[in-house]
Amino acid sequence: MKEIIIQKEVSIYEINYNHKNNKVYFKNKTKIGTLNFNYDYNYDDIQDKILSYDEKYKNIYDKMKLDETYYMVEEDPWNIVGVISLCKGYTFIDCAEHDDRVIIKSAFPNEKCNIVGE
Repeated sequence: MKEIIIQKEVSIYEINYNHKNNKVYFKNKTKIGTLNFNYDYNYDDIQDKILSYDEKYKNIYDKMKLDETYYMVEEDPWNIVGVISLCKGYTFIDCAEHDDRVIIKSAFPNEKCNIVGE
């Protein structure tokens, strides 16, 4: 029996936007980096890779600023993974709630983000 290897890539984006009159106006997005997994990952695995001393992922950590929110997605196939924020003393990783999904939708208008009205 042949072993099946799962290849997963989680891209981390900084999305700049304006919030005015209960609407999100997309400005630009920057891909911070990509995490590679050969298995089904969880939030602890994401944190371990970002905070590791592995040179492959150190540049992601170096690009991230404290207390800023970054958005994590799998691009192929499309899947919203969640949000991440580095805070002093801890790392906050959570699912993308509706407001976060609206921001992601503004940056990726052709993708399904499971928001109201979509």
